[in-house]
Amino acid sequence: MRTMFMHVMLGVATTFATAISLKAQAFCALRDPVRHIKLMHERPTEYRSLVAKIDESVRGAVSELLPFTLHARELGRHTLYVLTEKGSPNGYLHARSEASPWGMVEVVWSLDENLHVRAFRFQRCRAPGRPRFESESFHNWIEGQSFTDLLDALDDRGLVLSAKHRKRFAGEERLAVTIIRSALKAIAVTDLAWGTNIAERRLTSLLATTCGAERFKTHLRREHECVVIGLNKTGKEVGRAVRVLEDANQVSAGRMIVFDTDRRVLFESTLPRPQQNIVAAAPMAESKPTSKLDARKRATLAAYDQ
Repeated sequence: MRTMFMHVMLGVATTFATAISLKAQAFCALRDPVRHIKLMHERPTEYRSLVAKIDESVRGAVSELLPFTLHARELGRHTLYVLTEKGSPNGYLHARSEASPWGMVEVVWSLDENLHVRAFRFQRCRAPGRPRFESESFHNWIEGQSFTDLLDALDDRGLVLSAKHRKRFAGEERLAVTIIRSALKAIAVTDLAWGTNIAERRLTSLLATTCGAERFKTHLRREHECVVIGLNKTGKEVGRAVRVLEDANQVSAGRMIVFDTDRRVLFESTLPRPQQNIVAAAPMAESKPTSKLDARKRATLAAYDQ
């Protein structure tokens, strides 16, 4: 009898632990990527998944970019879906969860190669104002929004809409803020957690659009630094693109720069830090000393192996 009781209790404990584990894995998880890709892109799109560990270092870096940061339950292993169409880079799919007065709002974000918003879909949302944000007018507004654009839509604390956006979302301000915060987290986390993994792909795309490059050579100089040399059909160099970290020696946003053959900057991009940043209530990982060289100087040295 005692043995049977112990078996029953062990089964209950195992079931409970499994449920907790699944719940933890499901937070921010994209449950049906094929369906969402099909609905959001309407064209045959291939994908591969990249898994990254979102830890305290990423959480701390998010707090450097935003006046809010990740919830403790948002840490752990998460997946980025890297999209390809007919062999060409076609952006990324990433799901984020955001707390709201109506429970968790789960949003699937489609980002282009520059990490601008291309489309979004609710995976879960019980807010009564949901239909307004599924309308064509809202999709037209949010399509093409960059990290800077979205950050500008909120106040300095990231808690309410900025003055110039309140009229647009009058009556549904809370849900608007929830969606915008989710988008900002999706872009920031994609750049911070997967930046190194997708650097070559993004640099290649930049060289193709800015320099007309058709062939590419990649050099990984050191951790987090990637250099791609763009060539024309005959093999002649037409430009170089590099990604380095904004802050050397710690998890931070990546700075991407394209140089022409005269070493002039043709394109430069990074996720900007807000001028005023609110210290998060939760303890963040300590920042390590940053390099004395600014990011552009380090990018130039990396691009030309100096």
